[in-house]
Amino acid sequence: VYLYSRNDQGTPSDDTDDTWDFVRSLLPPDPSAVTGFGTRVAIDGGTILVGARLTSGKDEVYIYERNGADWTLLPPKVSPLLSKYTYKNSDVSNMAVSGDTIVIGQPEATGNFSTSGVISVYVKRGSDWSTLSPVETVLYADDGSFGDKFGQSIDIDGDRIIVGAPEKGDTGAVYLFEKGSTSWRTTATQHRLTINEPLTYELLGKAVTIDGNQVAVSATYNDVSTINGVVYLLDYSAGWDQPVQTTLIATDTRYTFFYGEHIDLSGHTLVVGNSSGSGERVGLYIYDGSSGWDSLIETELSLNPDAREYRSLFGSSVAINGNNIFTHASNGDPRSIGEVYVINRRPLPEISIEDASIVEGNAGTQSLQLTVTLTGNNLDLIPGNNVSFAFATSDGTATTAGNDYQSQTGTLSFDTSSGASSYTKTILINITGDTNPESDEYFYVSLSDPSVPVLLRKRKAKVTIENDDQINLNIDDLTVHSDAQTAHVTVSLNQEIDAPVSIDFTTVDQTAINTIDYQATTGTLTFNPGETSKTISIPVFNSSQIEAIKTLLVNLSNLQTTSSAVVLTDSQAEVTIVDADQPTLSINDVTVVEDSGTATITVTLNQALTSAVTVDYATADNTASSGSDYQSKTGTLTFNPGDTTQTIH
Repeated sequence: VYLYSRNDQGTPSDDTDDTWDFVRSLLPPDPSAVTGFGTRVAIDGGTILVGARLTSGKDEVYIYERNGADWTLLPPKVSPLLSKYTYKNSDVSNMAVSGDTIVIGQPEATGNFSTSGVISVYVKRGSDWSTLSPVETVLYADDGSFGDKFGQSIDIDGDRIIVGAPEKGDTGAVYLFEKGSTSWRTTATQHRLTINEPLTYELLGKAVTIDGNQVAVSATYNDVSTINGVVYLLDYSAGWDQPVQTTLIATDTRYTFFYGEHIDLSGHTLVVGNSSGSGERVGLYIYDGSSGWDSLIETELSLNPDAREYRSLFGSSVAINGNNIFTHASNGDPRSIGEVYVINRRPLPEISIEDASIVEGNAGTQSLQLTVTLTGNNLDLIPGNNVSFAFATSDGTATTAGNDYQSQTGTLSFDTSSGASSYTKTILINITGDTNPESDEYFYVSLSDPSVPVLLRKRKAKVTIENDDQINLNIDDLTVHSDAQTAHVTVSLNQEIDAPVSIDFTTVDQTAINTIDYQATTGTLTFNPGETSKTISIPVFNSSQIEAIKTLLVNLSNLQTTSSAVVLTDSQAEVTIVDADQPTLSINDVTVVEDSGTATITVTLNQALTSAVTVDYATADNTASSGSDYQSKTGTLTFNPGDTTQTIH
């Protein structure tokens, strides 16, 4: 096994001068006992796994550990793994390592059914793999059956292991194991992943890969007639029972006979290998999901036409590390020596446009500025030192027909000759003001058609026009007699609105008491577009007793509307209940001749009462003057129980 290391030549920001330098060879500890050393390899940090077939016919996995700061100063520690454990006689199909955990796939081993397949999970004890034997746990599918080939494909990411069983039934199957709180042996949980489309003769699980909450699985016989493969990308961010599935099929299916034979996933990059080995021009498919897996960008890579040899097997294995994609062509060289290819993805320049907002104004137009940013390394190397793209506005709830804004299209260009890593441009859009109370509105400005390959990191900006015109919501006070039966309280908008408005209401006791003077009432009023008035109806009660004036309150709360124009300017009404049986006092007019000596004025109570009533009185000048025309007088009248009249002389 040959180990290489990337050398950035002391210029980590410039990948154009990087090389891959040979570090050392890894050899079996007992070469005479081994054949096929290096048929499988896996690496994570300072740990390398190497698969081998022993001369005894058994499979073995050797663990190589870096001894010191790098691989060159001291020979690595090496220790065999499988010869210590139960399933050492089973063929090893695949292996993976992540931190302190090693997973070995053994699809011919007996799990809960003969030759159903198992995976063996080994957890390191101590500071290395050689001093103490690691803890072994054997896992298998709960629904395993004969010949499933469970473990033929595996991958691990932290405490999650994904396993393919491509020959289970007619379709294949994929399983995911989670370690749980303590160990793989006692608390691991198992999920069988589901695909949201019909499966028939698919070999689902031929290849699997996991990165965080994203899983990719392949089915290399999706179309039996042409043996075209398919890859399913499953995002479990919302939970294992709520996957978001994206189905990937190569755009050009002429040469995808084994599309998905090998796959790897890292972040927003998915690599799919296609290794038919049948003389067709096989290739490598790269998908960029940085803008969302629902809008994938597919890149197909093949050998240089002059190097395309029959059965080159280019793309028959794939791996991703950072910006590096690895693949090989085992027969790519005319001498059938085989070649490894490292494809370095240089990050594309990125363009983004920022969202913006503006207060509408009452008249005229004002300019809204949107900022567009181009970022990236080595932008001065872009051909012609120019990046241009188109932009255009599009309606949302704000429309050009409604005179909310002025539509615009055009082209922006960046001159990148200065070698800076960031450039900005602005787009100006005219916004039209008005005095119409309305909801906040929005429209879009979108970027498209870049002149060179770039990543449109944010290609659409949302522009919000904030309304600054107000609609008032009020509630009116009310006076009602107790025999009216119902108090109708009015709630109103001072003008129409284009969006529904809801408001909650509730009554509150003051001197009026619920169930005695009125019936408590709660609820919600809804103003539909065009409506300006609503009524709250409150039952009021009348009694035969004479009572004082009483009051209650009606409170408004929880204004609900999509419009920012509505303001609750009066949230409380006072309802006054006047007793319909209330007695009244009145005083009569009188005319007398000047020489009569006395004017007698009658004060009348309209009904006899059971208790005394007093009222004060006093004269006041009009055209007659006190002292010369009459003698002023003040006093108090008392109506005793049963009295209905009293006089003032």
